[in-house]
Amino acid sequence: PTFLVGSALLILASILATTQPDGRAFLYVAAMANGLQNAVSSAFTANLIRSSHMSGISSDIGMIFGQMLGGNLQNLWRFVVLSGLASSFLIGGIVSYGAVTRFKSTALSFSAVLFLFIAVAEISFTAYQEHVSLFKAASGQWEWGNNDDGAPTMRYLKQLFRRHNVDGSGYVDEDEFRDILLGAGVTNITDIGLRAVFRSISAGGKNGVSMQALIGLVACDGEEDCMMIYDDDDDDDDSFFE
Repeated sequence: PTFLVGSALLILASILATTQPDGRAFLYVAAMANGLQNAVSSAFTANLIRSSHMSGISSDIGMIFGQMLGGNLQNLWRFVVLSGLASSFLIGGIVSYGAVTRFKSTALSFSAVLFLFIAVAEISFTAYQEHVSLFKAASGQWEWGNNDDGAPTMRYLKQLFRRHNVDGSGYVDEDEFRDILLGAGVTNITDIGLRAVFRSISAGGKNGVSMQALIGLVACDGEEDCMMIYDDDDDDDDSFFE
């Protein structure tokens, strides 16, 4: 939703620049949109990419260049990334100057459309990847399927089981079992290994795998010590563990 807000702010800035060209309101609104963009890029790259200003980037380039002159090449990759980012700023400035010269205040609309395109792409990807509605993906009303350490949550495993248990029998077949494991992040298992696991926890594969068996497999080790699963405080559906 961040880029949706940014797109709306840039559209508003374009309108203000057209209706009040001598005022400063459009500058403040556009700066807010740039701040949102910078916040997203900084958060997702551990402050490596700051997309709205050059001061920090130029300082980092100078510092790393000095290290390289001293023979320390540990941050060479950062130097390459920051140099590319600085070049992007330069090219963007030249393109922006030409756009503003030709299109005046309407040039902000191009950035607004770009923000909107990014927002729609991110929302669509989130809705597809997390199997939530477009509204939930756009409003942020959904939860990641994994904890911070990458382990699937109890709630997410139950959601995966119910999603793939199409016939409502309480059991999933081998193909559905494979899809559930993939959804839970278990990808390093061969077809032979998966088939053996499926038969071992489904009593020979007669009925299929139940939710209780699935959670016992993914959640616990051989000593029944559940380390991969963290129960949710607001999830009171514990009937499978009674």
